[in-house]
Amino acid sequence: PCSFAAKGSCQDGFACGFCHLPHADHAHLDKRRRGVLRRLEPFKVCALILPALQTQVEEMNNSRATRDKFRLLIQRCGHQIDENGQVIVARLAREERVLSIAYRDRNVRLLLSALLGVCRDTTANLTAAADDLLQHLRRTACQPAGAMN
Repeated sequence: PCSFAAKGSCQDGFACGFCHLPHADHAHLDKRRRGVLRRLEPFKVCALILPALQTQVEEMNNSRATRDKFRLLIQRCGHQIDENGQVIVARLAREERVLSIAYRDRNVRLLLSALLGVCRDTTANLTAAADDLLQHLRRTACQPAGAMN
């Protein structure tokens, strides 16, 4: 998006090469927060990504099959879920809460990529579970709402 248009001061108008439509603000990871992210253990980064991913997945398709596939992904990451099906996350420090907010507005594909990038020393089982979930979401996105269970 055009930074100047958001302030009402773009000199190029229609000739501007950037988008002038309003965009949702994204929590940007500045240099300091990226440093915090690099210092966190992979397990903790997964704990920041998984709740955001769960929200996105449930908004797309909250069928039993989708929940089962997501549950398998959680288990492959070494995390657990509570009796309500929510990812169990330990209390987060202030900087970690800011990072978790930054993940909330990312799409499923970006969140899965981030998850796989962090957990790169795990087995291929995690990759298979992520691919299976993504393929399932793509298939069900094309189905009528009544066809999902």
